[in-house]
Amino acid sequence: MIVTCRIRSYVGCAVLPGFTVHTLAPFDEKKVRLFCDRWYEAQAGLGRFTEKDGKVRAEDLKEAALSESLLELSSNPLLLTTMAIVHQKNVGLPRERVRLYKLAVETLLRNWQKWKGFSASSK
Repeated sequence: MIVTCRIRSYVGCAVLPGFTVHTLAPFDEKKVRLFCDRWYEAQAGLGRFTEKDGKVRAEDLKEAALSESLLELSSNPLLLTTMAIVHQKNVGLPRERVRLYKLAVETLLRNWQKWKGFSASSK
């Protein structure tokens, strides 16, 4: 069995006895590129994009994720996944961290509300 969580949450009484702890290593440029390619290959496989559109979108995501302003964030697998979700929903990624975080929160909240059966606010 594998149990995952944020490292900051896994302290004190949250620590599970008998489990070995492993921490994901940061992604290097090669892994960021591979993730972006695989993300959009999977989306095309689900019929959300054509294969050609998926390749174009993957290239755009790689360019943004590997930009100087976002490189530190994209090395974190969870943040890169969030960036991919925002990129897919917004057909692009802002290069400014503040705008990226704002879109990430809005996108994740909208998805959460949808999953919970609430209507998403347009604000």
